[in-house]
Amino acid sequence: VYWVYQLGTRAAGRAVGLVAGGFLALGFLHVRDSHFATSDVTMTGLVVLGVQRVLAWHDAPSLRNAALAGAVVGLAASVKYNALGVAVAFVVAAACLVSDAGPAGRARALRQVAVAAGVFGLLLLAPFPRPHAFARKISAIDHRLRDRPSPTRHTASRQHR
Repeated sequence: VYWVYQLGTRAAGRAVGLVAGGFLALGFLHVRDSHFATSDVTMTGLVVLGVQRVLAWHDAPSLRNAALAGAVVGLAASVKYNALGVAVAFVVAAACLVSDAGPAGRARALRQVAVAAGVFGLLLLAPFPRPHAFARKISAIDHRLRDRPSPTRHTASRQHR
């Protein structure tokens, strides 16, 4: 909610930021999906943070801002492929950075783009476990160690009766 507030404030002022944050805080789907900890909420939060980091990189070009922008956008896309849309903002910011740099600063700008793209690619392709599948496996291991049937096996055996 705070990241949406910040983005709305940056785009059109404090009133728009408050309204945007309020709509997100009271939106039924966001509240429900947050309760059930779906990957959509994580992805959306990382997309909003990714847009903020890309804008920060565009406003103040540095290797640090480039790496942060690449990291957040890469994490967003690794959570769910739908977040690849934020890569458009990433590519536009990189193109603007290189074109605005001029001949003297072009090497520095390209170095920043390379760092950002490298971190983006690394985190996009990293084999992070899916949180829900990971939690199910840990629960099954815990139940096996305690010699109890796991909830997934128990419900499966009920269905076959």
